[in-house]
This record gives sequence, C-alpha cells and structure tokens, in this order.
Amino acid sequence: MFDLVIRNGNVVTPHDVFKGNIGVRGGKIAALSTEPLDGDEILDAEGKMVLPGLIDAHAHGGHGDPDREN
Repeated sequence: MFDLVIRNGNVVTPHDVFKGNIGVRGGKIAALSTEPLDGDEILDAEGKMVLPGLIDAHAHGGHGDPDREN
C-alpha cells in the first residue's frame, strides 16, 4: 500500500518510456510498475508524461510585475 499512486502515465526513465504506475511512500518514490498499484490517494495521469524524480529548476523573475510570479 502506498500513500500516493500515479496511474496510467507515460513514465519516463533514463532507459525507457512506458505506460505505468508510480507508488510513493513517505514522500519518496517506492515503486515503478506496469502492474496496478493501490494507494491512499490516486492520481490519474492518462495521456500525460510523468518524469519521476525530475526537479524543474527554472525560475521566472517577474519581468517587471512583482505580482506576476508569486
């Protein structure tokens, strides 16, 4: 049992892209699977790319409007 399961996404790893599921436990990825997983919270990622572990490090500077990027 997982805290969170992201189901039916196109899971991207360094080696492959596959339709699958991600199980998260304690805030960490605990499983990548093509088999169904059960969890307390379920998110359906059908048709979406899922990039487990990726950190989006880009930033916006507001471009002159301080309320734009809050």
